[in-house]
Amino acid sequence: MLGAAFLFFACALEAAAGMIGVSPLRVDFDVAQQTGVLRVFNTGATDISMQVDARDWSQAEDGSDEYESTSDVIAVPPIFSIAPGETQIIRVGLVGGQRPDREVAHRLFLTELPQPKFDPLGGQLRMRLIVSLPIFTAPAAVPAESDLEVIETSTEDGRLRARFRNPGNTHIRIQEVTAIDSSGAEAQRHASAVYLLPGATRDFYFDTGAGETTISRLVAVTDAAGIVEYEVVTP
Repeated sequence: MLGAAFLFFACALEAAAGMIGVSPLRVDFDVAQQTGVLRVFNTGATDISMQVDARDWSQAEDGSDEYESTSDVIAVPPIFSIAPGETQIIRVGLVGGQRPDREVAHRLFLTELPQPKFDPLGGQLRMRLIVSLPIFTAPAAVPAESDLEVIETSTEDGRLRARFRNPGNTHIRIQEVTAIDSSGAEAQRHASAVYLLPGATRDFYFDTGAGETTISRLVAVTDAAGIVEYEVVTP
């Protein structure tokens, strides 16, 4: 159960917040394994309360993430409090939604709840923590396969748009994408790691510049497909 937690923050007017750690940072289900355990640690100096919420995870045409409420994944307890230095066990279970031919993706959101002594007038501006963990359920009847391809490139207003697609039946994680110009030099790099779900697409944009060189090649580094290269062909 390896992976990365995605941390989102929302502003709140309250006293100083606790700090938490979560392990593991990803949950994987399959036919044989449909339950998992998360451990949440309070490493701060004050009590912290959190709410757990599972959601379906899909991606729009441009690769942006979309979430919907789901009953296919349950997490117990749904609300809890942890004292400083203590650990909370969360049990996660798959109760539906598995597909025979394709991986199913969910996310588990752990949201910090306001403290009971919340005082909007006397409190301090701080950030409230939301931790989002990926949950992947492997296809039930066929092997999991992932790949990456470029299905479309176009140039407009001095930028190259490259649309990547995952034609496989399981997710792939793009670690970075580098644009190489016609001289062989690195022109631009996107180093933000992103997931691409089965069948999903995602657009990457690169500045083409005003010089004599043009972007001729894209090099993508992934977790499952390794390093893959694409020759850029634009109209």
